[in-house]
Order: sequence, then structure tokens, then C-alpha cells
Amino acid sequence: SLRRTTADHRQITEAVADAYVLGHLPQFAAFRQAHAQKVDLPPYPFEHRQYWFSDHREHRDPQLTQAPARRTQAVRLLEDGKIE
Repeated sequence: SLRRTTADHRQITEAVADAYVLGHLPQFAAFRQAHAQKVDLPPYPFEHRQYWFSDHREHRDPQLTQAPARRTQAVRLLEDGKIE
């Protein structure tokens, strides 16, 4: 979710970190792709129009989306509130 008091890139990074902690292995290379583009979103949050993201990738590796959760030292420090 977006918060006014937090920068967009930080919120996205936190969301990816949360997904990683829950056992999902993000495709980090996707963050650095040259052909990345923004997705259209509704200008008004209560507008009754649906916006769906279409995944046009040709091949999806099931092992990447179902990777087991790995607890690293950085994750433990984040969970303990010792780093942000």
C-alpha cells in the first residue's frame, strides 16, 4: 500500500522484502530491466473500473515462484527491528 510519508521506492522495496520473508523468491533482475514501464492506475481510488496487469512473459519457471523460505541474517535483523 502507498503511504504519503514514505517514498515509493522504499515501499516497493519493503513489499518485495515481505514477500521474500514469506517464502517467495522475487526475480530481482526484473527491477533492472531496460524495457520496464509504468502501469496505468486509476486516478481516483473509488472509480469503478478494474485495472489488471498482464504478464506477457513467454516462460514462467515454477521453481522461482515456489521457492522455500530462507532466513538470512539480514531477515533476522529486520524482524528483530535492529535495522530498517
